Amino acid sequence: MTLRCRNRPFGCIKFGYIAGYRTVLAQTAEFASLVAAALSIHWQDHEELQGYWLPEWSHLSGSEADRCTKALYHVIQGERASSAK
Repeated sequence: MTLRCRNRPFGCIKFGYIAGYRTVLAQTAEFASLVAAALSIHWQDHEELQGYWLPEWSHLSGSEADRCTKALYHVIQGERASSAK
């Protein structure tokens, strides 16, 4: 027995279970593993990521962006090295 449902994210329901539920769980688990492996970097935790001029309060100027990118690269490399230990 299959019921077709319009405007439902999972399409249809079979015997009271959402079809595609296992796919959703697999995607959720995959996403959770990606998030768990991601680095968490906040600018206030790293002195080299502070003190940039933000002319629009949310964007760096061109020269500051280049300097910030280089500093961020070094922070990421350092975080990766320390998390690999």
